[in-house]
Amino acid sequence: IMEQQDATESSSSSSTNPTTETTENSTTNDSNTTTSTAVVVAPVVEKSKIELPILDIIKKSQTQNGVRRQEYHRYRNYCDRRLRRLRKSIKFTHGKRTFQQRTIDVENVNSERHLLILLFNSERAWAAGMQRQQETISKPDNTRPKHHSIRRFKKSTLFALKLDSIISQVSDSLTQVESISYSNYILGSYYLEKKKNPLAFLHLEISRKSYQHLKFIIKEKEELYAQMEKEIEVMIRLTGRANEEVDKSKIEEVERIVVEKLGHVASEREARQKIEEEEKLAKAKKVKEKKAIIKKNKDKKGGDSDNNNNNNKQEEENKGEGEEEKKKREEE
Repeated sequence: IMEQQDATESSSSSSTNPTTETTENSTTNDSNTTTSTAVVVAPVVEKSKIELPILDIIKKSQTQNGVRRQEYHRYRNYCDRRLRRLRKSIKFTHGKRTFQQRTIDVENVNSERHLLILLFNSERAWAAGMQRQQETISKPDNTRPKHHSIRRFKKSTLFALKLDSIISQVSDSLTQVESISYSNYILGSYYLEKKKNPLAFLHLEISRKSYQHLKFIIKEKEELYAQMEKEIEVMIRLTGRANEEVDKSKIEEVERIVVEKLGHVASEREARQKIEEEEKLAKAKKVKEKKAIIKKNKDKKGGDSDNNNNNNKQEEENKGEGEEEKKKREEE
């Protein structure tokens, strides 16, 4: 995907030029004519990168809607309702009377709600697959639920891969790493259901290592990533000895990309922390300055009041002396 994106960017930059607007003003003075051209280059406006905490959203919605008790039909209904609300909020419905399918592309994505539509489509299909998986356990003679579960898991992988491809172009580095982890987790569960253990091990190991790196860098979500890592380890045990058949160079390549992106995340977080600390220090200085000004004003007011009191006392004393002199004069 990254190579295709670089190729399309290079071809578009070579074929198209920046939009320029030329205006010619001709002025005639007797026999001499002069022409002036002004070139105005359109400013390039960069879109702000969309942040989406994928694992936070998934775990909260799953724990609150029956996945803890393995009530996958309840979680499936929740995803359906959530999708309906999201489509109505951004006016991205499929028509009122006649069905008109609308797909989400990179050009359409303006907010995290567009990404949430793809995420909950994937989650709804995954919940349906898990529901059918339970039916295969309860009814081992019937093969139809197994077939339906594989189809649902495949649909979930399609939405997860589409989400990953859009996030790689629209979102920040942390969201990209979480998307890589999530999409590989969904792919691993799909291949595990199809009993293709080497492919299942490949994708699950990529997801596990991605969550492991996230756990060490983002400390405030360490427990969440550690919990997901344990879940994936349980699924990896089901693949048996598939790790002997897997080309581990692919895992190392994806791990290198993840580490590189997380390095950007760490540098961005350090820069943000420095900015926040500077802002805190600036606020503290302002507060100290305000307190000092208030103290000075109080001291000035106190000095003025003392001076006023002394003046009043002197005036009273002067009045008393004047009255005594008047009495003496009257007696004389």
